[in-house]
Amino acid sequence: MQESIKKWWPRSLVAGAALALMLAAGCSSSSSSTGGTTTSAGSFPGAHTFAAKVAAAYKGNSVAPPTTAPKAAKGLNAWIVSCGQYALGCSVPVAGAKAAATALGWHAHVADGDFGIDDGYNAAIRQALAAHANVIMLVGVDCTDAKAALTEAKAAKVPVIVAQGFDCNNPALHAGAPLFSGVEEFLPSDPTLAQWEEGLGATKADWLIEATHGKAQVITVEVEGVTDYTYQNKGFTDELAKCAGCKVVATASGVANDLTDGTFKQIFSSVLTSHPEANAVYVDGDSTVIDAGVPQALQSAGRSTSVKVIGTEGFDANLDLIRQGRGQNAAVPYDATWMGWGLVDTAVRVLAGDKPVPEGMGWTLLDADHNLPKSGGFVERIDFEADYLKAWGVSK
Repeated sequence: MQESIKKWWPRSLVAGAALALMLAAGCSSSSSSTGGTTTSAGSFPGAHTFAAKVAAAYKGNSVAPPTTAPKAAKGLNAWIVSCGQYALGCSVPVAGAKAAATALGWHAHVADGDFGIDDGYNAAIRQALAAHANVIMLVGVDCTDAKAALTEAKAAKVPVIVAQGFDCNNPALHAGAPLFSGVEEFLPSDPTLAQWEEGLGATKADWLIEATHGKAQVITVEVEGVTDYTYQNKGFTDELAKCAGCKVVATASGVANDLTDGTFKQIFSSVLTSHPEANAVYVDGDSTVIDAGVPQALQSAGRSTSVKVIGTEGFDANLDLIRQGRGQNAAVPYDATWMGWGLVDTAVRVLAGDKPVPEGMGWTLLDADHNLPKSGGFVERIDFEADYLKAWGVSK
């Protein structure tokens, strides 16, 4: 079960409120702490607006999962297809989905889509179909990644549910009629994955703007062909554009294969060397921080302390980098295990003939001074596993 961590410290909120009162009274200056940096009040246009957004993000925006659910079918042959077990962003939610499915009494199996290498996504779904799956759950796979096998699944009347993936009718894909039976939703305020990712990306921009005193000169590190990252990147760049002194100076991009064979490390190192003016790095995922060799490149260039780096998921290895000050300074983590449990809850609803509902999973801004656990990875304060088991009527 998930362990609760300490309540988020209210210091940033108190400081923000005090600052607003002092300014209203005509006082001259103050400062607020954001992620180990000190920003003078009013030191750049919009400073107080960005400070307020950062303070709110430190509080987190997750809400409790649904309190009720339809009765789940028993003994189902459930298959979970991973976007690529090599990456924690895929393997962690897959493990959560397997644990949740097992708790329901389903026979859970995992097939590795292996980033689509050698038609891996189609092959994994066909493996599930050949094994007479009653339901197939995908993690991080878009409809266009496996359109042929999804069409076969639909013809065979095997429901396919997805987490962190987009259906074929999504505007970013323009690929025809939808093929998924259900898509996991997240926050009531931002239910679609597109909205959720844009909000997360904007939060990452807010932190970098604050950390650089409104002078962020950013290298973005992006994995091509990942649609949710496309929306996250849009949220980031749209928010960064609100900062008059900030801009993206370069992009280090590559495909998924580049993460596994060392090519991405060369790509990022080259871009970093070519842009000595860069003082900030935005990375679309924590796995990419490591697989793109961001910490090593910064260390080799002697820029580990002068360049601020923000990632996403808050995995153990990434939080160690933040704790040790070794090439990552912040993250906007969500509990990827929760995504897996939410995927199974979505499957329960779709199999019962209901529609998906928001599962409650949000994110929490984290840096060396805020919300950083003493050890391990990010742990969501909401005990979502217990909540799901209660809603499903399953004894612990």
